[in-house]
Parts: sequence; structure tokens; C-alpha cells
Amino acid sequence: MSSPTISFAFVTHDHQPVGNLDWVMEEAYRLAYLPFLEVVERHPAVRVGVHYTGNLFEWLDAQHPDFLDRLRALIERGQVELLTGAGYEPILPIIPPRDAIGQTRMLTGDLKQRLGVRPKGFWLAERVWEPHLPEVLARSGVEYTLLDQAAFATTGLSEQELLGCFLTEHLGATVTVFPINQFLRRSIPFDPPEKAIGYLHAMASESGDRLAVWADDGEKLGSWPGTHKWVYEQGWLEQFFGLLEQNANWIRSTTLSEWLADHPPNRTVYLPCSSYPEMLEWAGGNWRNFLARYRESAVMHRRMLWVSRQVAEVEDDLAEERRVAGQPQADWPSSAQRELYRGQCNCPYWHGVFGGLYLPHLRAANWQHLLRAEAAAQAIYRPSPSLDSADFDGDGEKKYMFSTPTLGVGFDPAYGGAVFEFDYLALPWNLLATLSRRREVYHAELEQAGTPVPVDWYPRLSLLDHFLREDTTPESFGDCRYGEQGDFVNGHYALEPAPEFAFNPTRLTLSRDGNVWAGPVFAPIRVSKTLTPDDKVCRLEASYCMENTGDLAVELWFGCEINFLLSGAEGGGRGYRVGGGKRVHALNERGQHVKVVKMVALDPWLGIEFRLQLEQPAELWTMPIETTSRSEAEIERVYQGTLWLPNWRIKLEAGEQWKNTLRLIVRPTTTS
Repeated sequence: MSSPTISFAFVTHDHQPVGNLDWVMEEAYRLAYLPFLEVVERHPAVRVGVHYTGNLFEWLDAQHPDFLDRLRALIERGQVELLTGAGYEPILPIIPPRDAIGQTRMLTGDLKQRLGVRPKGFWLAERVWEPHLPEVLARSGVEYTLLDQAAFATTGLSEQELLGCFLTEHLGATVTVFPINQFLRRSIPFDPPEKAIGYLHAMASESGDRLAVWADDGEKLGSWPGTHKWVYEQGWLEQFFGLLEQNANWIRSTTLSEWLADHPPNRTVYLPCSSYPEMLEWAGGNWRNFLARYRESAVMHRRMLWVSRQVAEVEDDLAEERRVAGQPQADWPSSAQRELYRGQCNCPYWHGVFGGLYLPHLRAANWQHLLRAEAAAQAIYRPSPSLDSADFDGDGEKKYMFSTPTLGVGFDPAYGGAVFEFDYLALPWNLLATLSRRREVYHAELEQAGTPVPVDWYPRLSLLDHFLREDTTPESFGDCRYGEQGDFVNGHYALEPAPEFAFNPTRLTLSRDGNVWAGPVFAPIRVSKTLTPDDKVCRLEASYCMENTGDLAVELWFGCEINFLLSGAEGGGRGYRVGGGKRVHALNERGQHVKVVKMVALDPWLGIEFRLQLEQPAELWTMPIETTSRSEAEIERVYQGTLWLPNWRIKLEAGEQWKNTLRLIVRPTTTS
């Protein structure tokens, strides 16, 4: 009788989001990526699989090319297997299949050129699986992927039966899936290394036909809080690899491709929508729920799909023109495609135990890449200016997008007649990549400790129309604990195109017949605003007309909310000036200013300034919008943008009108 044996595969997934700060990536390199490679080099008998996302791979090649040279040497001696993936780590099911295949072929080609091998395995971002993916993966040219053991819960397979690999298919296209062992994933590297060895011993069989897979984030091995000391300074990984070598008579260290070459899949399985258990808990069972929970994520996702269609149309048209002309096809991927792919990076689309959506620099990076891709497509085939309509946030209502080579403005008639996107395309920069404050489950801990957590009941858009109660203060308004007297903020505005709308789409009038509590009277009020984008000076003009359509005189307190996000709240010359004043206030400073006709927000780092001009002087409140979110290390307070609220006291007789004009202007920084 032979002794029990088992095969073991160790796979790391190293990833950094598009737009991440260079010092963060350098720290991860120092704490995790480099020391891991050094341990692998010292243990030539231990085989490992590694995956680097496209963004991280590009950074390593630029900043630490010697690291990739050492990695290539390990690949060439057969100790390391390289995995590919969708290049900039999108959530694969929510991007068009064309882009998923393109991203995978792009990264595979880049890896082949730099490291000399064409990977067979595929790392699925956040292991978000949906049943149609086998066809996408097969068309991408990969043979296998990895999914968490929890994804197999509905198959009826036992823990021992899951020690191997399986086939799954969609419309006849097949791919092999390896279960990631749940016990090992939770044990490594947090328990003593002997515990994982003991588990492998318990799972070994006399037939030797079982495979246990540990596959997880490489950042767990060094850059997660406290792990560098445990994994490297105290020698956890060195000890674990040493134990694998000492027990090589019954633990066979292998790569997934090597295993698959000798062991066909156990059987065919069909897997439901899934991810790792923590993700399913954060998302409420399905990753797509993030698109329903966070409006900002839904808007960015719908805009990404819109840009993807534009880029695809242009690329197809250009390819056909070259084919007809007998010219060679252009290099692939094009610059527009790469920009689109970068804008599909998953991190700012969701939130779990790390910042993700709550990190403004990650949202800004995705927006920048999407806008660059769109600009490249529009420069080829779109008229200027253009006005398009679509449901840009998935709520079933039509929105409008005004686009030119220098300016983009999105209007939402169904939600307060608000502006939901304001793009300065010279950078590019979306000044409305802000974030509303929401209730998260971990907020209860803070509130129990006596720390209030403000929550917004409406999205932080711009040109939102407020009618305030008399006891409203800048503090209560900023914390969303004030009294709203009207029904305009989230009300439906009617769209009234100007007569020249069909020929020169440069003006929209939005109006609402609503009501406002004015003392004991629920007074009928009509608010209309004519929105005129001006491409030549990167300006949006909002001409307001408020009319008392009732029979009684009313006294109203009206405010127009404007939200915007620059590159940060303070430092580096960032801030705002009131009127012609010289003092620069921090963008996260609360303020109350009177008789204001001009405000200027400054961002020398971006090289732009954002101006508000008022036809009628106003009292103007300024305040930051800051969220409270959880990261791997702590609870964080994060600046998400600045709110300006110009407000006026207005008395209207029956039938009387009040008119005012606001101008939002973005332009390169000046000294005035």
C-alpha cells in the first residue's frame, strides 16, 4: 500500500488600481512583491503561480525592470508559472465581451513580449463569476481560471471532491476551473505554517490524485497591516516553503498548468453568479448590487459603456477603411482602446473593506481615462457640439449629454433638473466626480461611540434647487439635517427644448411647477432654468426664472447647490477666494460669506480654476463633503468635494417673477 500524497499549488495575485499613488505602489513593492520574489529564489523546489495586473506590470517595467528580469529567470527555469487576466482588472461580467477579450489579449501579448511566455491561466478580478464567462474566456485564448470554493456550493461536491479541477461551459465553449481551497485561503499566512501542512496531510490520498490550491492577493504577504513583520521579518513564508521542501516525499509542489497536463478535469459543473464569501457579503449576494447601491458607480459604469460603443464604432470604421484601401491594419490596441480599458478598472466601482469607490483619486483616474477615450473617438467621427440622450445611471429616466472637444455637461431632467457631470476636457477632469454620504454597516460602531456620521438623502449633484426652512444653518445644511420647504430638489423637471434645438443643440430649458411651504401656505411656485453650455470659454450658464403662480404674496429662502471635486482639499495652493479677495481658504473649510458675486476655486496641481459668477449678489455658504469609510487599517474620513450654496431671500407678489443668472466656468489657472 502506497503512502498518502497530495499536490499543492500556490498562486499569488498582485494588483494595484489604475491611478493609485506612486508611493503606495512603491511601498507594496518594498513590503510584499520584492521580498516574496526573494523567498521564491531561495527555494527552487517550490513551484508558484503569479499574476500581475496590467497597471502594476507597466509600473514594474518602468520603475523596477530588474524585478521583471529576475522573474523571467524563474519562469525560464520552470519554477514560476505566469497567469494572464483582463489587463486593467475590470469586473469581467459588466464590460462588453469585446473589451474583455481585448483586455485579455492585450495583457497576454505584453507578457509574452516582456517575459517570453504566453500564459494559459487567467486571474478573474475579484473572482466575480457569471455563467456566460466560459465563452468570453475561451475566445480570449485561455485554458483555465480559479474560483473560490464557495462558488461550488450548489454542485453537491464534498470538500475532498473539490480537490482537483472541473470543466464548465457556455454555448459549447469550455474552460477549466480550479477551486481555491477555503481552509487554506483563511489559514495562509495568518496561522502557523504547520497548520496548513497538517491540513494537506489530512487531505492526502493513497491515489495521489488530489490537488489543493491556495490562491489569493499577494499583498496579504507583506503589505496588509502587520503582515510584513509576520511573513518576512519573523520568517513565516520562509518556514512554510521550508516545510514544503522537507515534506516533498508526500507534498508535490506544482503549477496549475502542470497539474492540468496530467489530470483531466474531474467532471463538468455549472456554477452560479459568485465571488469570494466576503465580496458576496459586501455586495448582498451579487456584485452588480454595487451598481444599484452607489449612484456614482452606476453613472461611471453607464458612461463607460457609452464610451465603449463609441470607441468600437470608430475602430470598426477605421479598420474597414484600411481594408478597402488595401492598407495594413493599425497597431492594436489603439490609444483610445487602452484609455477605455484603463477606465474599466474595477476598484472605484465598489466598496468593501478597502477604500475603492470612496477614494477620490481612483474615481478621478477612471474618469480621466474614459474621457480621453471618448475625446479620441469623437475627434474622428462626431460633430461638435453634439447633444446625446441615454439613461446614464440606470434609473429608467433619460439624461442628456452635451459634448464638444473642450467641454462635457450632463443634465438630468428627472432629478431636480440637475447637472450630473461637468467635464473639462483639456485635462481631462470631471468636476462632478463627487460622492454622496451613505449609511455603511460599520457606521453603527462609530455612532455607538458617540461619533455622528452624516448621511445624505439626495445625491450631491449641481444646480439643485433648495427652499430652506428658517432655522437652517450652514452646519445643519452641510450635515443634511435641515428642513426642505419645497419639492424641487429631487423633483421631475420638464424639458423644453429651444426652437433651434434640433439644429444647434446648445440650450435646454428645464422647468417644474411645484410647491413651497411659505409659512402656513403651500404656495405654488414655478422654477425654470435655461442651461447654456459655451464651448468657447468652457462655461455653463444657468438662467433662472422663479414665478409665484399663486394668489398670495410669499417670502422664500432659495439656494442653488453646487458641488465640485478638484485634486484635493488643501495644500499646494489649493483653495478658494471670495470676490476679489486675496485670502485663500481651504476647500475643506466651512465658511459663510455675504454679498458674493464671484468665487474662484484654485488647483495649481491640476493647473485649473473653477469660477462661480452670480448676476445678483448672494450670501454664500461653503463646506466640505466628507465620507466616513473603512480601510484595511482603520476608519477614515475622506474629502469627497466642496459644496457651495449661494442663497437669496426672495419676496414675490402674486404673479411676480425673480430672475438671476449663474455661470460656472473652468479654465487654466491665472494670477488674477
